[in-house]
Amino acid sequence: YFVRTRYVFALLFSALAMSIHHWGWAFIGLSLVLMLIQKVVPVRNSEISPLSLSRPEWLGLGIGILIVITIKVLGAIGFAQFGYATSLSDWQEEFRISSGIKVIALFFVLIVSEMIAGTTRVDQVTDIRQLRRTTFFLIAPLAVLPEIFSRVYFFFFAFEAIYIIWALTRDSARIRLSGVVVFSAYAVAPNAINILVGKGGWQEIMWLVKHELL
Repeated sequence: YFVRTRYVFALLFSALAMSIHHWGWAFIGLSLVLMLIQKVVPVRNSEISPLSLSRPEWLGLGIGILIVITIKVLGAIGFAQFGYATSLSDWQEEFRISSGIKVIALFFVLIVSEMIAGTTRVDQVTDIRQLRRTTFFLIAPLAVLPEIFSRVYFFFFAFEAIYIIWALTRDSARIRLSGVVVFSAYAVAPNAINILVGKGGWQEIMWLVKHELL
């Protein structure tokens, strides 16, 4: 609604999001940043290539790094909420995965799906593929702040879900296959297996497979 300049509906749903969860304001802020990036810094040649970063993605990465620096500075000068977030180390419990590994896993899925999709023309209104890629590079630097990243990466999952729907409704078989790969990757993700078989379930499954092979 924001992109289509229907600001009343945009404000209405923004208020609804913030009333549902206190992180809603952060997701709305990140969404506005993405929209502005896409409008202010268009993709050159009107094409998106799998293995080359566009200007919006470089800008998203730069803004992500700037957000990390800002949070660390605010924590250092005495803002209690930011200080709490920056002081916490990564989750060390057996069934949790570190933020670094999460970023690598997400990047791997992104790269594989992008290579399958190939080169596409840019949608000048709202390009879902570009938004997905820019979102990843925007949140990736936040992996150095695990307490914040553990919440913000759900923002990326939202665009993953939108990308899957977008890809599966395209005419190109390559793009549809790219959407299938993304959907399938999350079906075997450790967190999904934890939901199905309990905490640490994916590690138990790996141990059983190794035991049977030996």
